[in-house]
Amino acid sequence: MPIQAHAGEHFTIRRKVFTLLSAKYYMYDQHGTLVGYCRQKSLRLREELRLYTDDSCTHELLTIKARNIIDFSGTYDVRLSGEPTPVATFTRRGLRSAFVQDSWSVADSAGREIAVLEEQGGMLTVLRRWINLVAFFSPQTYLLSRLGGPPLASLRVHFNPFVYKMSIAILADDPDLDDVIILSGGCIIATIEGRQSNNG
Repeated sequence: MPIQAHAGEHFTIRRKVFTLLSAKYYMYDQHGTLVGYCRQKSLRLREELRLYTDDSCTHELLTIKARNIIDFSGTYDVRLSGEPTPVATFTRRGLRSAFVQDSWSVADSAGREIAVLEEQGGMLTVLRRWINLVAFFSPQTYLLSRLGGPPLASLRVHFNPFVYKMSIAILADDPDLDDVIILSGGCIIATIEGRQSNNG
C-alpha cells in the first residue's frame, strides 16, 4: 500500500470547486507528494468513489460505494480493489447529522462498530445547517475516535472559495483503523460536504 499513515503525519485532500459531472480529489502527504487520487463515478444511481495511486487511474486501491440508491442515513462500504468483503463501513447518523451535528459510525469487516467520526464545534454545528454565512466562514472539523477512547485522527476543512481543502492529522496509531480507512473517511466527508455546499 503506497499510503502509510502513522501518528504525527499529515495528509491533505484537495478538490477543485468547478468540475463537470463528478468530483475529483488529490491526496498529498506532508511533503507535498501525491499519494492518492479519488474520483467520483458520475451518473450512478448509487454513489461510488474509486481511489487510485495517481490520476492516471492505472492502479486502483479501493472503492467506496453507497449501499442503497436512496438512503437518508447513508451507508458506504470500503473495499480493497478486487475484494468482495468491505474492510470498513461508514454509516451516517441521519437525523442527528441533518439537524444537529454530523456523526458517522465506523464498523470493521465483521460489521462491529469500532469508532465514531463526529463534527466538532458546539453550537456552530447547528448554525452551519441553517445560516449559509456561518457554514461558509466556519468550515467543519471532525474527530475520528475509538469508542470510549481518545481521538485517532483530526479532519479539518479549510476556508477557500476556489479549492476545497481538507487536512488530516494522524493523532495515534490503531491496528483496526489504518491509512485506508482514515483517508476513505476523508473522501466521504469531502463528497458529502461538497454536495451540501453545491460546490461539486
